Amino acid sequence: MPDELIVLGSGSGFPTQRRFQSAYALKVTSKLFLLDCGAPVSSLLYKHDLDPLDVRALFLSHWHMDHVANLGLLLTQNHLLKRSRPLKIYGPRGTRSKIQRLLHDSFLLPDELSYSLKINTVKSNETYTESLLQATFFRTQHLESAKYKTHFGRKAAAYGMVINGPGWRMVYSGDLVSPQELSPYVEKCDLLIHEMAHHRPEEVAEFVAAAKIPHVLISHIGLEYDQTPETIKEAFAKYYNGDLIIAEDGMKLRLSQVGKRKSIEVKASKESGGRRQSKLFSTQNIKQQVARDQQDFLDIMQKDFNLPFYLSRQILNTAQELLVNPTRSMVYSGQVRTHVASLEALSGKEKQVEVVLTIDAGPEDDDVKQRDRAAGLRRGRILRLLEEAVEQGGILSPENLAQLLGIELSTLHRDLNSLEAEGHPLYLRDRLNGTPPGSSYKARIVELWLDGIEPEEIARQFHRSPQTVRRYVDKFVQVIKLNSDDTAVKDITALTEMPVRLVENFLLLNQEVQSKPDWQSKLEPELQQIEAN
Repeated sequence: MPDELIVLGSGSGFPTQRRFQSAYALKVTSKLFLLDCGAPVSSLLYKHDLDPLDVRALFLSHWHMDHVANLGLLLTQNHLLKRSRPLKIYGPRGTRSKIQRLLHDSFLLPDELSYSLKINTVKSNETYTESLLQATFFRTQHLESAKYKTHFGRKAAAYGMVINGPGWRMVYSGDLVSPQELSPYVEKCDLLIHEMAHHRPEEVAEFVAAAKIPHVLISHIGLEYDQTPETIKEAFAKYYNGDLIIAEDGMKLRLSQVGKRKSIEVKASKESGGRRQSKLFSTQNIKQQVARDQQDFLDIMQKDFNLPFYLSRQILNTAQELLVNPTRSMVYSGQVRTHVASLEALSGKEKQVEVVLTIDAGPEDDDVKQRDRAAGLRRGRILRLLEEAVEQGGILSPENLAQLLGIELSTLHRDLNSLEAEGHPLYLRDRLNGTPPGSSYKARIVELWLDGIEPEEIARQFHRSPQTVRRYVDKFVQVIKLNSDDTAVKDITALTEMPVRLVENFLLLNQEVQSKPDWQSKLEPELQQIEAN
């Protein structure tokens, strides 16, 4: 996916019908960042098919409300959506206390948030790295007047930013007293985002022409030019012959096109934007709707046709297999679709397969985080991702895992070492050394349950929730019951919506059950219960 800058809000401190307040979404190697957070970012993200949960970090220039007014709502929105990934915020001195006050005034306690906030107080000319993006903050004169210093002290600080991405360099002016403040920072700049709320177009045009900046985006447009952006173009025409872009809300810039002597603006269709929004909401809500529909179907089968639950469920599963099988590859909230190496790569055949992987399992992950904290949750996700990839015929590398989880390789290797010390086999390409993966960790969970280990203890060992352990046991019992009815493996897979690998692992485990009376005694009540239903 090409790197893009999306103008969420191109206006200034004066609200207008045409422009929202300052905010920009920056997509870098499929990761999402925000530059400033003016109102109404929380809604605008959805409008542009962006998920608030995907935001990795916010970079704040200063604390005037036209740059941060939506921050409190964005933090609340992520909490309500059960965000689990940490959210980083970079801002001037005082940012931490202001955010704590925002949360307090919203009746949100920091330790009750579903995610952790990592707030960084920036310093001038220091560089902060997020994945392949580097942001260097520089101080501007916007809040340096005596009245600000007298009343607010060191918290009166405003910044611009130099942002380096893969193959491009961008400067975000923030708010300025003079364009000349940017002189030390625009060398080798591909794109300059310059505000037009405090300047005449001519002085900005003279500066960018002298600096020989190839692409200029004029944004943060003051009330004087809101309805007449052509006056800005006329002023620039006297001095500047580069790629001048007057920002409009919703505009996209293709950062991968810098340096190719053509405009980097991407024209966006309003109609297609509406369609994307509809698709986003339907994807987020579809699981709840499907669950309601399934329950309605089961109620009809049992009440109107007097069928037992077990048979009603079989009919439902068969109908799903025949009628809605294509939707099984749908990516739900918390999941990603990606290409990874095929299991055939273990035998030397380089091939890619498409897999759907669960990054965030919602409430189940929330339970794990509350018990095991962030590190335990991360290790549980590692086990889940490795297993899901293998179930779909893929095999992950450490680099895949680090990218999916948004962590450094050093952190990942510490987690992998901890998991190995706990006795977990790791089905990574570089650790299997050409041998096929062993048994499913889900089968190992059921084996511990058969041994009489309590679900809570099993859950701790595998960094899962007790509810997840119970679900695997229920699936195992379903497989055993269907197998005892001489149901073929492919039909068991269809009826239970389970991967073939897991069904086969459960059947192998059942062979061990036949030779262990204690396991048989543990399993018998479960089979009787499913018969009764």
